[in-house]
Amino acid sequence: MNTRKNILLFSLCTFLGLTCYVRVDAAIVAGDLLVADPAAGTLWRVNPITGEEIAFAQVAGARDVAVSAAGHIYVLGSGVSIATHVYRVDPVDASVTTVNATPIGFFGFGIGLGSDETIYVAGGGSGTVSNVYSINPGTGMVVNVTTTWNSPSIPTDVLAESSSSLLVTSLSTGGGVYRVDIPTGNQVAVRTGSPWVGPTGITADGSGGYIVTDVHANAVSDWDGTAAAPIIISQGTPFVDPRQSVVDSAGMILVADGNGPSGTPGFVIKVDPSDGSTTILAQGQARVGLPPLGLDSPAGIAIYRPIPEPASCWLLTMGLSLAVGRRWRATGRRPRRNYASVTIT
Repeated sequence: MNTRKNILLFSLCTFLGLTCYVRVDAAIVAGDLLVADPAAGTLWRVNPITGEEIAFAQVAGARDVAVSAAGHIYVLGSGVSIATHVYRVDPVDASVTTVNATPIGFFGFGIGLGSDETIYVAGGGSGTVSNVYSINPGTGMVVNVTTTWNSPSIPTDVLAESSSSLLVTSLSTGGGVYRVDIPTGNQVAVRTGSPWVGPTGITADGSGGYIVTDVHANAVSDWDGTAAAPIIISQGTPFVDPRQSVVDSAGMILVADGNGPSGTPGFVIKVDPSDGSTTILAQGQARVGLPPLGLDSPAGIAIYRPIPEPASCWLLTMGLSLAVGRRWRATGRRPRRNYASVTIT
């Protein structure tokens, strides 16, 4: 649907008194899964129903992905020989722009977004300084949130808990979840140890708790955000290398798993939190002597679900509203209004 049709349809909705939301056709639509795949250097678009995989954008070392409420897509690119950058990917034309011109000097594992769209990056590893950084999405300026992480553990993922604190998963010794005070960089262990072994991802579950993925325990757990022990939702097969997860509008957990059984390509696994049952939603196809067809080694996952905003045709809307108002005053009859909301796609 082109812009002219959008305007005409929006005008019609306004004249009829309907609340109308209009979007321009995009390769990515609300509800699509976005999967970051560092081995393939690709941001995949995965259909949440059929599992169809479509290569949407090429990002070197695409390791994690986050979507803001405004629909901005951010991808963390990092690798052994790939400088750590965050990229903005346009949801319509898949164009890629670099957010931070100066690379972060460490191996990035996970990213999260604040309510103001500040980007937070967690990472580190052998031979590098493990820390959490913030990036201004407008200027690309990189600032240390922490200056000395709880060595020897490595921060692997970050979730903005509020405007002043972060929840950070940590791998290796002391593995667990830490709360980081953004203004000071102070870190406090909220929950560490069994049943967690190596947490690599944290996401909100939509009901006040959190879902934590654990690459070393091959498990997904439900955590209430306190010192209480988390509850294992699902563990073992089919998980091989669970990295990150996201929760959809129905409460289902979608997990990016980097490796399939016996070295086969990784996959996206759907987990039902009510009983721990799992379904493989998408998986790449192994090919002899060639890279996999489709997903290779998924590491990060997000759902494209921007908050809908009314179409930006406010001048046209104002004109039509004035016209309808004049008609009302001239005839003495209130225009018929339908309070149903419609969405035009």
